[in-house]
Amino acid sequence: ALQRPTSWQCWVRCPLTSRNEPGGDASWRRWDALRRLCDHSIGLCVALELTEALPSLDAARRWRGEPLKALLVPYALFRTNDAGFPVLPRAHQELVASLAKLEPQLCLVGRPRHARAAYAQYLRHLWTSKRAAPTATDALERPYRDYLQAPLQPLADDLETATYETFEKDPVKYARYEAAARAFFQARGSSDVVAAVAGAGRGPLVQAALNAADAEGVTIRVHAVEKNANAVVTLRGRARTEDAWRGRVEVHAADARGWTPPDGGVDCLISELLGSFGDNELSPECLAPAEAWLKPGGVSIPYRYESFAQPISRG
Repeated sequence: ALQRPTSWQCWVRCPLTSRNEPGGDASWRRWDALRRLCDHSIGLCVALELTEALPSLDAARRWRGEPLKALLVPYALFRTNDAGFPVLPRAHQELVASLAKLEPQLCLVGRPRHARAAYAQYLRHLWTSKRAAPTATDALERPYRDYLQAPLQPLADDLETATYETFEKDPVKYARYEAAARAFFQARGSSDVVAAVAGAGRGPLVQAALNAADAEGVTIRVHAVEKNANAVVTLRGRARTEDAWRGRVEVHAADARGWTPPDGGVDCLISELLGSFGDNELSPECLAPAEAWLKPGGVSIPYRYESFAQPISRG
């Protein structure tokens, strides 16, 4: 039953360490075996119980990659400080803080030696004092954390406005594109440039190219090529109403694979068709015809790209 799609969850109580192997990862291996038996069901989650003995650093880090829904804190782990209040040992405090980003529910278990409210108050203080204040990037990434997503296929499907909005909140990508365009303008040494954006979306790459041209004192004309009819409406609206775009940006409602530049070629081809794993947006298939747009000495941004797979655990 766990192998079928389900709307309910089963939280498995897993001790942080095993009695037979207090410093190792036996507990995690048992959890992993159960998960495999259930075919990695999304309904199977972890309720991690802190133990007196702590595992090695590597073994503890493994739990960060699991679907952690609850952190069980036994009353027996608490010590009484000089003021008479219950506190956790420092090593346990650091472990709890390291798991805070996963936002598990905190559950006290066992029999208390003090008033229950004192334990709850302490954990709330520990939770808030040890957690770093969320940044704008954290807020953006939160809905996608530990969530397997089906790769987008913008060539086959027209993306929704909400998807474009998510892309445009990237704090790094468009600044890097602008820096790359500036580097090209500097190296080219010409005051007039014709650029084309293949897959312009709602215009962030167009804006990056315009910003770079303004910063370098370059006169630029940009061809924004986009097949999504809804995005084309936004592009045309910006080209008509925004001063920075007016007279500099020409919008083309076309598939980049079949479009031909009206000026006999472009000096710079800009695109962001890499997708989440380098090629799920069919970058080679779309850009191979677009490379014919380039004049001799023209440059594509990005010039090259590589995809990497990074192991996060072993054993």
